[in-house]
Amino acid sequence: MHGTVVSPSGMQSAIQVEKQIQEFFLNVKDCLRSSTKFPKWTLEDLKFSNSLSLAKRGVHQALCDNIDTRGSMFILKDLIGDANIYIQGQKNRKVPVNGPLLKNAAV
Repeated sequence: MHGTVVSPSGMQSAIQVEKQIQEFFLNVKDCLRSSTKFPKWTLEDLKFSNSLSLAKRGVHQALCDNIDTRGSMFILKDLIGDANIYIQGQKNRKVPVNGPLLKNAAV
């Protein structure tokens, strides 16, 4: 049986990505407690929705391309970054996040 050898730096990188993903889910869960369930969409919501759509397409294409999990992970990291920017922007404006939109990013 052949196994894949993971370098120490590759393993460290994987651990960092896993931590980032776990923190993202905790942040989303916290935000959903005070989110708007039937929001009027704002420009910020539309921008984040566009990022989400692009990420979904990108992950789909990466997985169709010989199951490119590494490429998928980079796309998801970018999406998490966009989500964090969206969440922080909403907090700065003292506006609740769009609950359905943020939840869609986490599923």
